Amino acid sequence: MIPLRANKINFENQSMKRSFTFIAITLLLILQSCTKDDLNGFKGNYTFKNGGYVTLEPMMTQGAPLTLALQPESGQMDILENGGDGKVLVTMNILNGSAVVIEGTVSGETLTLTPHTRIVMLMQSKEETFGAQVTISGTAKKIDRSLIFDIKYEGASVIGGMPYKISSSDIDQIAKEN
Repeated sequence: MIPLRANKINFENQSMKRSFTFIAITLLLILQSCTKDDLNGFKGNYTFKNGGYVTLEPMMTQGAPLTLALQPESGQMDILENGGDGKVLVTMNILNGSAVVIEGTVSGETLTLTPHTRIVMLMQSKEETFGAQVTISGTAKKIDRSLIFDIKYEGASVIGGMPYKISSSDIDQIAKEN
């Protein structure tokens, strides 16, 4: 009888070990599924549109400031993870335009764009447009399934043969998750 009792205890220990192993694996899987997304939901594919105005001041002479409209841009935007630590690439495929890639960082509930220089078109009228070299910076917040950007443009343009510097900008950019 003694050997039979030893087998029963050994069987109960093995059963308990299996139960503990099952519980440990289950807890590990639950904890992994609950880990927070480093990008706080910013990663994804979006449709975007932007527009707005810039005010330019003459650089060489005194004169009246000009307010010009940004030629509206729209297209597809992807926000991709770029090496961890909240680093992202924001890629924009602009309809009838060029591709743009901007680096950024997600920290908490804010996406901060690394300043990026590019050429944009400014309009005095539908017939009269001017290229401007601008440095784009700003932040974005995610509200529901949309990104609301707070964008700042700095830069310059030559208009009528005279250099102008952007003194202020009012740029709106929104992106809706696809």
